[in-house]
Amino acid sequence: MRRRITMITIEKERIIEIILRSHRVKEWCGQCNRPVVMLAPEKAALVAGVCPRLIYRWVEAGSLHFIETSRGLLRVCVDSLIPLAQTAQEREQAGREQEFQSVRKEIEK
Repeated sequence: MRRRITMITIEKERIIEIILRSHRVKEWCGQCNRPVVMLAPEKAALVAGVCPRLIYRWVEAGSLHFIETSRGLLRVCVDSLIPLAQTAQEREQAGREQEFQSVRKEIEK
């Protein structure tokens, strides 16, 4: 007897509004060589859809542009964040598809 598998794909889109509390919206990114929006790691994680720890790992690896404020706070360049976030989301999707395929093979046995 064959089992029938139904695959349901749900696509979702998130829109996140970032409210900045100060009047300074952009800061200078030395690597981009222009003013860009800089976010705290926690806000950057929300925008990217990843955990804050991954933001810190990307900073430590040199994958993200960042600055440290005069108060010692970390700020992440949004322009360097977007490509990494897209790649992370693509990897996550590929991982889900691979997991589904392995479950499917187990069921079909």
